[in-house]
Amino acid sequence: MLDTHCAKVTQRHGEKIRCRAGCTACCRQDLSVTRIEATRILHWLVTHGIPPSDPSRTENDEHPFFDALSGDLDCVFLTEGGVCGVYPVRPIICRSHGLPIKLEDGQVDTCPLNFVESIDVEYRDIPKADLLDLHAMNVRMSLVEILYCKAQGEEPDRIPLSLVRELAQEMLETP
Repeated sequence: MLDTHCAKVTQRHGEKIRCRAGCTACCRQDLSVTRIEATRILHWLVTHGIPPSDPSRTENDEHPFFDALSGDLDCVFLTEGGVCGVYPVRPIICRSHGLPIKLEDGQVDTCPLNFVESIDVEYRDIPKADLLDLHAMNVRMSLVEILYCKAQGEEPDRIPLSLVRELAQEMLETP
């Protein structure tokens, strides 16, 4: 459902969306993910191998907002040329980030690098159908996480992506 929504919005507004391989402003942090996302990424890494890390900035990262968006740490799955090394199984935050979202208070937000030349500051020109309801998505994901953790006999938790990478390395090194 989320991927379908994101694909529709990207297709409809593609020229207004800067988010793509090479723009890594939002990838400059060590995000944490739910247990279910961590498990999915871990399984993919063990199956496909761990991508080489290359957090070098790209030419697409030269923007006045870049430093404001970036954190102190780079994503451990950032590879050469600003490509996501776990793109097929990237976390939900990475799938949806940058696209226009409706916040709980009814406000609209998007990456400040997107939609800059085509709409006004309050994003009134974005059709309501193109807004991702962040609260509704988070509620659904929380329920999925609770059910997954209950089935696994674990408590819901957030796992840093750096730990997921370390666990994958350990699993691949252990015969």
